[in-house]
Amino acid sequence: ANASLFLCIITAAAASVVMLPLLRENAGLQTAVGIAGGFFLPTIFLEWTITSAYAGNPRQMGQALLLFPAFLVINLGLSLHQARAVLLGWAGRPSPFIRTPKHAGEIAGNRSYSPRQFPPIATAEALTGFGFFAATAWGLSSGVTALIPFHLMLAIGFTLVSALSLWHARK
Repeated sequence: ANASLFLCIITAAAASVVMLPLLRENAGLQTAVGIAGGFFLPTIFLEWTITSAYAGNPRQMGQALLLFPAFLVINLGLSLHQARAVLLGWAGRPSPFIRTPKHAGEIAGNRSYSPRQFPPIATAEALTGFGFFAATAWGLSSGVTALIPFHLMLAIGFTLVSALSLWHARK
């Protein structure tokens, strides 16, 4: 159930790109999208949950507050990979557990967890990241600003996850 959230993220991301031309033509719709951004408020509850876990230690709570935006961006970047795994799971097909192997001791003798070539899903993540950088630029140049924060977070997340996959493939 929790992993299905990644399907929702991918769907929202794709819909946001399709909405860009519509938002340009209809200022009222852009206002509505800005208001709908309020549905992002549940993340404040998540942030409260994380920081309350560190309530006894103000230094750790401060670090958690600073790292929360990075946490969101990286999770958005992982959404394509995770959505694919969810779909494969629903179809009853196993998916490789490449990014986070369960047994660290097995990694040294088993190179299947660190592929030597750039994985196809990482290529898709890189292209998606560049696409969201383009969507951010288009939003800035056309005055459609309601989705810029979302597109920028997606662009950074997908590009970062893809770059880390490339770095691991070259190790």
